[in-house]
This record gives sequence, structure tokens and C-alpha cells, in this order.
Amino acid sequence: MKIFVLSLFILICMSDSLNAQVKRDTVHYHSSVQQKKKLKEELGLDKKQAKALKAMNKAYRQKAFVIKSDSTIASDERREQLRNLNREKKQRTDSILTPQQRDKLKSLQKEKQLNKLFP
Repeated sequence: MKIFVLSLFILICMSDSLNAQVKRDTVHYHSSVQQKKKLKEELGLDKKQAKALKAMNKAYRQKAFVIKSDSTIASDERREQLRNLNREKKQRTDSILTPQQRDKLKSLQKEKQLNKLFP
């Protein structure tokens, strides 16, 4: 009887911890979506710009995943490839945004960095 109660208790604890992990992932997803919407509003992106940025970010994530998962590349070379990919992403982002939007994005990024340093 004691073994049954103990195993039931362990099972309940494990199922509760699994549910907690799912909730965290869901909250992160929603906050990410909210952040993207907020950034779109703050920058004043039109539909064409938003669509172009979304496609660019998707392609960037795919390329970065390929580079990170390639075990044949040395770590220094991998780091250099990711830096080049980041430079390319920044250039493409700058070509999509207007000068005012670029300035606003830079100020938002600086503000975000300051908030990380001094919460």
C-alpha cells in the first residue's frame, strides 16, 4: 500500500512538472508575438515591409541552423560564417527600412540593451 501511494505521488509530481514546462513555452510564444507586433507598430512598418522582414528572418534562421548544425565546420569558421550572415541580415534590414525607421530601430535596440544592464 505504501509503495502504491508513493508511486502515485511521484506520478502526480511528474505530470505537474510537465504541465509547467508547457505553460512556459506558451507564455514565451505569446510574448514573442506581442513583441513583434509592438515593434511593427513602433517602427510604423507597412504590410510590404513587414512581409519582407518576416521572409528575411525566416531565411536567416534556416541558414543559421544549417551553419550551427554542420559538424564538419571548425568552430572559428562557424563563428565567422555566422558573423557574415548577421552582417548580411543587417544590410538587408537596412535596405527594407526607411532612414527614420532605421534610426528608431537603433534607438530601441540601445534602450533594450540598457534595460538588460539596468533593469
